[in-house]
Amino acid sequence: MALPARNRSSDEATQTSPAPDPTALQRCNSLRPLSIGERRTGYSSSKCSSGVEYCDAMSNTEVASSRPEKVHDLCGIGTALIDYVSTATLEVVASLGIEPGAMTLIDGATAAKIRAAVGSGQLISGGTVANTVVGVASLGGAPAYVGAVAADDLGERYVADLEAAGVRSVLELLPAADDGVTGTGACYVMVTPDKQRTMATSLGVSGLLHATAIDDSTVGRAEVVYFDGYLLDFPDSEAIVERIFELAAVSGTKIALGLADPFVVGRHFDRLSALADRVDILFSNEDEAKAMTGGATAEGAIESLSRPGRVTIVTRGPLGAALSSDEGVIAVPAAAVDVVDVTGAGDLFAAGCVSVSATTSGSNALDSSAPSARPRRSATWALGRSPHSPRSRLTPGCSDRSRTALTPGLRRWGRCWIGT
Repeated sequence: MALPARNRSSDEATQTSPAPDPTALQRCNSLRPLSIGERRTGYSSSKCSSGVEYCDAMSNTEVASSRPEKVHDLCGIGTALIDYVSTATLEVVASLGIEPGAMTLIDGATAAKIRAAVGSGQLISGGTVANTVVGVASLGGAPAYVGAVAADDLGERYVADLEAAGVRSVLELLPAADDGVTGTGACYVMVTPDKQRTMATSLGVSGLLHATAIDDSTVGRAEVVYFDGYLLDFPDSEAIVERIFELAAVSGTKIALGLADPFVVGRHFDRLSALADRVDILFSNEDEAKAMTGGATAEGAIESLSRPGRVTIVTRGPLGAALSSDEGVIAVPAAAVDVVDVTGAGDLFAAGCVSVSATTSGSNALDSSAPSARPRRSATWALGRSPHSPRSRLTPGCSDRSRTALTPGLRRWGRCWIGT
């Protein structure tokens, strides 16, 4: 099941637009209906006698010729966070007043309380969208990432980790305060005995990303731009989202949205509902899908989320995943594995789907047998290190410091290792 395509084939581009009468029905049926993104982009269209809206070939060719060259498989825009990963009992999580298995926004005082309760932890670069972007890089893709970090040690570490992962980073560098709180964002990840993760996030400056940090060199030159519901917690989120859609409309970039978390759906239900109707690809897990639709069953929720011209992908844990598109709904079973820690699992699942959609024409987004869905590194390579790491770019107004070259060797991003 292919994701919605932006560019017409050469055969289609040479056709003339059929007249909207019954004799043209056969020719009309050979043309592809407009996708959601093409309606958003403003492609010229007509209707055949059956009422199906289809693309005007000449208009598509003219629009495509004016678009920038695509150099990124994915541009991710999200929350740049350093994860503080530790183990904790369910009793400790309950004592902190945090919902188990979900993400809760916290302040500095609560962050200090968590550190005292869980003790030592491991500092690891992360963030949901960043995990997906790095996953695409690990599969041989060429991704870019836009976010905000502070001018502190954790911010420097984050930039270095992105570079080592083979990601082009475009990071807004913001001043760090002396209050010990307003620095690079941190997510306290508590892994409980049931293998689930509970997250408590102090956004720091990562939530202060400005719409002006997003430009055509990233969104416009990507096959797909991806953000998730966590971005809606940013103060400038409305301007950021509209900037994403504006740039995608001009460049023909597909837009992917992740629902992020059931509590995010609750906080931003109206906005997410409106955005979901405007995107080309929608990612959700089963709980998020139910929260979004009010469905009592996963099957009902998936059906309710389906839209013409959009690919909707719902993960179901041990039951696998389901994909809905104009061709119907298919279910893919999960591989049998010993679960150790599910942190970042959905993020890397999205990376696989995006990698296939961006690099394999006509491939099923859930087809793990496609060459682009298989890691191009041996088992001795950790997710992260790329022999040709792109240079990062700090947005205007930031301190453009020179960076020392990274020591060659294996590096790790998040808690994920990719290998064959």
